[in-house]
Amino acid sequence: MNDSEGVKEVFRSLVQYSEAWNWIPTVISMVINLFHVFILSKKSIPSNSVHCILLGIGVVDILSPMIYIKMAVNRLAEEPTW
Repeated sequence: MNDSEGVKEVFRSLVQYSEAWNWIPTVISMVINLFHVFILSKKSIPSNSVHCILLGIGVVDILSPMIYIKMAVNRLAEEPTW
């Protein structure tokens, strides 16, 4: 095995390890964004265009990581670790 194959193997294992734990920061970011959307959707916050745009960004930030959660659930369904 030469050096380039060793480096490829290290990166491959690093990617597999990070993909296995990617759902944790995804869930944390969704909880934080839920808090932001809750604050921005209160009646006491003025409904100007900046707040509406921030509210839209918060909703998209909540929905966009769902693909990572779906991938993790599919991976667990295909290869159970228990």
